[in-house]
Amino acid sequence: MSQLWSAVLTYVTANWTELLGSLTGILCVWLLIKQNIWNWPIGIANNIFYVFVFFKSGLYADMGLQFVYLSIALYGWSNWLHGGKNHSELSVARTSPKALLGYCGIAAASTAILYWLLRSFTPSTVPFAEQHRCF
Repeated sequence: MSQLWSAVLTYVTANWTELLGSLTGILCVWLLIKQNIWNWPIGIANNIFYVFVFFKSGLYADMGLQFVYLSIALYGWSNWLHGGKNHSELSVARTSPKALLGYCGIAAASTAILYWLLRSFTPSTVPFAEQHRCF
């Protein structure tokens, strides 16, 4: 039994950022479902933990994505607190189809730019689908 606890302690010590990232991610989703404002700071902590996890793993695109999520979280937190009428709390609403189409376009363009940056300037460990041609 002593060996088991030693192995668990060794694993936790070596992977504490990943474990805290997972726990904060789970807590953030739960708080978001409850529409609790604490999902924002917990989500920000999640992003920070995963910046370190992905950097250590050489997953630079995933690391960069955490900065996007961090920016969105800061904007969302501020908007939730002060984005309603007369700077009141903002109620939860759905995105319009037009806005959703715009977001998809931004995501596609950002993916293409990020792909070029990673291929040109980093030793990224992330594979891409071009290696598996369908036609």
